[in-house]
Formats: sequence, structure tokens, C-alpha cells
Amino acid sequence: MILDSDYAKRKIPEFYDGAGSASLVHDESDLIIFGSSDVETPEDFQTLFQIALRENLNLVIPKIGHNLKSVYQLGSTLKQMGYETHLVCVNLDRKKATIRAIGRFMKTGRYVPLGLIFDGYANDPLGTYFLLKDGIDVDHVPYDSFGLVGTDVAIGEKPRILQASINSPIFKS
Repeated sequence: MILDSDYAKRKIPEFYDGAGSASLVHDESDLIIFGSSDVETPEDFQTLFQIALRENLNLVIPKIGHNLKSVYQLGSTLKQMGYETHLVCVNLDRKKATIRAIGRFMKTGRYVPLGLIFDGYANDPLGTYFLLKDGIDVDHVPYDSFGLVGTDVAIGEKPRILQASINSPIFKS
């Protein structure tokens, strides 16, 4: 199961209200996937994450990865639930990511705030990857393998494997 808040956004009617609407429903889509201790929900409400864990499903969880604590916590939670965990960083420099976001907006109308990409996330996902991979700032690394994929390739080309543990699932793709 792919647990992606971008997929959940498509189920929220306001997502289709025009440019910028994807960022307007970000919190709601994240609530559907992961929930929040800050938001009161009905007693019988279950997030997709809770349902997937209960059903013991194989998971792919795309995350921006700009927050070390969040990525660490996700890996730890999955590890405690008995999952084998693999961290894969899909890397693209923030300048090129911003340019691609502009192109995507021109083509599809889906707007992601450019300041969020360039300044908010910046190149932090790459830093998070290396801090976890090298065991820096954490007591226990909750991932069984690591992989770094570069997407600075021409449209239609396969991403480049930049580094990976021998047991990383990126070798199977």
C-alpha cells in the first residue's frame, strides 16, 4: 500500500478549487493518512496508517524528509511493529526541484509554493538521509538499508543509483 498524502488530497473536494489548493488541503490529507494528536477525531476514526499496520500490509511511504525527527520516528514505529525498514532518498537539488515545480504548474495547474521548495525544504532531505545513514544524532538507526537515488536526469530516463546498501530495494526496481 502506498501511503501518500498527495493521493489523499484527491479525495478532498477543495483540492479541485484551483491553483494553490493542494497546499490548502495538505493538513487534512496528512490527517487522513497519519492522524494527529493535535486534532480531535471521532472515537472510531482510524487513519490509513493504522489500518495498514493492523492488516500487516507492505508499505511505501513517500515523505519529503526535511525533518530528521519525523523520518526517524516513522522508521522506529515501523520497526517496533515488526517491519523491515528501508530508507531511500530521492534527491534533486532545490534549484532544479523549484524549476520542475514551475513546469509542473504550467502543465497541470498543480501549485506547490516555490518558497516552500527552495527555502522550506531546501536540500534538507539529503542531510536527513546522511544523518540517519551514518548514525549521527540518533541512538539507534531504525532502518535496515539505505539508498540514494539521483533524479537529475532527462525526462523519461531512469534515476541514477548514487549509493545503496546491498540489501536496498532500489536494486529490485
